[in-house]
Amino acid sequence: MAKKRVGTRPKRNPDQTTASPFPNLGPISRRGLAERIDQAGRSTFQALLCEELEWNIRFHQDAFRAFDLLVEQGCDPGFLLAMLGILRGAHRADSWESLTGFSSSKEFQSVLKRLLAGAGEAEKLLGSLIGRAASLNSPMIDLPNSLRNLANHAWQFRRLTPRRKPTQQFARAAITRHVKDRTGGFRDELVANVLQPLVSCTGLTQLQWRHDNPLLLIGPLPRA
Repeated sequence: MAKKRVGTRPKRNPDQTTASPFPNLGPISRRGLAERIDQAGRSTFQALLCEELEWNIRFHQDAFRAFDLLVEQGCDPGFLLAMLGILRGAHRADSWESLTGFSSSKEFQSVLKRLLAGAGEAEKLLGSLIGRAASLNSPMIDLPNSLRNLANHAWQFRRLTPRRKPTQQFARAAITRHVKDRTGGFRDELVANVLQPLVSCTGLTQLQWRHDNPLLLIGPLPRA
């Protein structure tokens, strides 16, 4: 019995023309179509960088070029854009009011002291006849411990002051780690150029920043 010949699919020629999904463009090669789709993606992100981050095509050419190069090397443009957006708003997020809910360190510490004092007073009230009646079958019985836990946990973050710029540090670290994970290297010059419109930075200062903040480059990356 004769064996059937198994047909082999011919290799595709990347320059082979095909019917264009965009009739007005006429015939287009597969390679050309891929290039146009890629260009459309770049144009979209370029527009977003201008709109969301207020980058200027004339004055921030190095930043646009670095962004494109990082994407070509495997970085997620959406993640970069999201972290750059956080970086742009960091000056507001790193204010005393945004970090603690209060206008100054003095006020913040005063509130924590009052919370601890209130926990003691709540404990006395709940230990009384009226307090026991009021808290019967109620979660209020845990109020003193909840107030103490809140005050103690908030106190542990007392070093996250506006001077330390925690939001800016977080976003910068996230971009740095993402670039390392996706490209296999820290690419300090490219990262510095992407940061430059928002943070005064060079390749050397980015390198120094990494050495000064090793703990920020450990752990899981945030989701964009």
